[in-house]
Formats: sequence, C-alpha cells, structure tokens
Amino acid sequence: MGGAHALLLLFGLVKNAALAAVCDVSEDARARFLKRGGKRAKKIPVFSDYKEMANGAKFDAVIVAVPHYSHVEIAKFFIGRGKHTLIEKPVAVTERAAADFNAFLDEPSKLDIEKTVVLTERGAADFDAFLDARGEPPVEKSIAETATDFGERGKSPIEKTAEETGRGTARFNAFSAARGGAAAVMYNQRTNPVYKKAKALIDAGALGEIRRADFIVTDWYRSDAYYKNNSWRASWSGEGGGILINQCVHQLDILQWLIGLPESVYAKMFTKGRDITAENEVAALLRYKNDAVCVLRASGRELNGANRIEIAGDRGRLVMGKYSMKYISWEPSEPEVNTRTVKGYGGAPKRVRRYFYGPRVVPDLILGQQRRVVANFAAHILNGTDLIAPAKEGIRALSLINGIYLSAWEGREVAFPIDALRYERMLNEKAGNEKKVL
Repeated sequence: MGGAHALLLLFGLVKNAALAAVCDVSEDARARFLKRGGKRAKKIPVFSDYKEMANGAKFDAVIVAVPHYSHVEIAKFFIGRGKHTLIEKPVAVTERAAADFNAFLDEPSKLDIEKTVVLTERGAADFDAFLDARGEPPVEKSIAETATDFGERGKSPIEKTAEETGRGTARFNAFSAARGGAAAVMYNQRTNPVYKKAKALIDAGALGEIRRADFIVTDWYRSDAYYKNNSWRASWSGEGGGILINQCVHQLDILQWLIGLPESVYAKMFTKGRDITAENEVAALLRYKNDAVCVLRASGRELNGANRIEIAGDRGRLVMGKYSMKYISWEPSEPEVNTRTVKGYGGAPKRVRRYFYGPRVVPDLILGQQRRVVANFAAHILNGTDLIAPAKEGIRALSLINGIYLSAWEGREVAFPIDALRYERMLNEKAGNEKKVL
C-alpha cells in the first residue's frame, strides 16, 4: 500500500501534498518505485531505514505503511520529532498497544522537539529561529507560488492567538498542538458517500432505536498466491491475525462508527483452503446494550462475494452495498403500531428512498479512496480541517477484533471491554508457537 501512496503523491494526485522522500527495507520495492515513477522518481530521495530518512530528508508529514506490529513504534518515532503521521490500518495489533499509543498522543511532553525548545528557556527568539530553520515544508509547496510569507499561507486561529501572546514557550506549545505531530489512521471507507449518509441518518435518529444489524463481508477474496507473496500476511507473528485484522478492520470500523461498540461478542473462526495459520472465515454475534444484535459473516475465499450491511430500527431500515443504499422509513414506530393494533397483524405505510455513491465512484475506483484521506490529512495540517479518522479512534475497531479473536479462542461469549492483558498473552503464545512450526 505504501507504494501506491507514494505514486499518488509523486504524480500530484493528492491535493495540497507532494512527495518528499520514500523509505522501504525491501530493495525490490525501492526498485519498483523508481521504475514506476520514471523521471520524477529519480528526483526523490530513497532510503532503506526510516531513521536515516528522518535525518536525511526534509518533510512535514509521513505515511506509515508497514507490517502491523511496527505501526506504533514508527509512528511514535516520527510524532516524537514533530512530524504529522498518518498510519495505515490497523493503528496497532492489540488494544493494549493502541491504548499506550493514545496515552502517548495525550502527553505533549513526549515530543522530543518540544522538550528541546522548552529546556532552552529562550522564549520567542527560539521559536522564531525554529520556524526559520524549518524551511519550505514539502506539503505546502503546492500553494507556495501564491504566498510570499508564512502569514499569507494562512495560520490557524490557535497559531494566531499564540503569536499574539508573545510568550515563547506558550507560543510553541500552541503551534505544536495545532500543526505539529498530528496523527490519523487510514480508515478510507469513512469517505464513502453511502456510509456518510447512513451515519447522518442514524445520528439524526431517523431509524429510531437500533434493533438489529447484519453485515456480510465476503468480497475480500484472497488466493494462496497473495499470502505467499508476503509471508507475514495471515499469521499471528507477522500480522496479528488474518482476514479480520487485515481486511475486515475497514468494515468493523464502519460498524462501530455507525452504531457504536457492543457489550459482548460470541464468535467462531476457521482457516479453510489456504496454507496460512490465521483465519480466513469468521462468524460473530455482537450483542448491544438494548439487546440489539449484529450478525457478522466474513470470508476471504468466496469468489464474487458480497459486501452488504442492514441496520434496522423501530422507525426505519438501511440496506447498504458499497455503492448504493436503500432507506426504508415508516410512521408510526413499531412500539406505537403494536400498542394501537387491536386486531390482526398490524402495520404501517412505508416510504423508500435511494442514495448512490455518485460520480466520485470512477476516480475512487481508479485511484482509491485512500487519496481522500491523505488530502484530508494535508488539509488538517494546513487549515485545521477536521480529520476523517483521528488516530485515537483506531482503538475502537481494534477492540472489536481482539474481542472476536478472544471469544473464538476460548469458545465463549466475551464482554467488552475485554481483558486486554489476557488477550495479549494468548496472542504472544500463538505467535511463538507459529514461529516454531514455521
């Protein structure tokens, strides 16, 4: 995925962002980037070590697209140096790791660069020198032609307030909070207009009380060749799991984004037809606080599979595919119908409305939704635009994943929040046993 991000940036397909450097431990991946990028790629510094890149290239923001276990470590490294960081999903492998990362994000003293400025006690002069030393950030180059100084490029309100105080360290802290070390996670399916409309309807109470959801996710077909191409995939030691943590993390994020986290889960999972150690089929029953339930079924070995979610409340129902949605509503609500009905089955007239992905579907199919998340990330850095998926929200889908795994391993219903330490110990044991076999 990192190679795709790099090429989109290289060819100017992400608004307000430009490629400043690339890094990959794989020599083949570096050669592939240079080949696909042509003459433009030859102008980009290429590194094999991310710490060398941090010291040898000038950039404002970084996209971390590496095997899952390294996400937190590398993200902390760059955020600790004041770099804005966008992390590929999942944000971590375990809920404990994600919680630790969130605590890190809540503690600004962990910014190495901030510590340096604070300790100097030289106030505004140090801050101004810091700005001058930064030079022209690559992410702002695209608008530099219409701006002659930092002020013309547009400062966020918090930056302006900090400048007016003229208090040195306080100014830097405000600047850091608004523009330095921002963190987001690549939940690109939140950009889908269908899901965005669904969220708006649910948040507005259009469905009434949620009673059930059904999520079928069988369009993540993956052959043995896919897994053999990257041996860390679908393994406990390399990826932290299979279809759930790699592919279905998107759907689980959308599920929790729409209807929240459940109270408990009971799950079964299987490895079928593939030479892998983690799961490629899952069935789970999620139970919510008002006894609403969600049935989740996921598979990575069904050709031409489905991606469909239904969410039903006492006033309406949504039936969603990836590119369209049907919204069925009725009045009065089901409890009112039940109370008023004195004879027969009962019922209520319905209204059906349809919504579609729209013209964006063509560029998104060709270039990917991911570029919209990257563009949003750049807009957040430049203008303070709200992030589509702040990194701190990555823990939610991860909690669901860990809970489903724990339930399947132990063969019982598991309540949320799960015993995160117990889960981590069991995962480590599975990873250790897997390495012995491999």
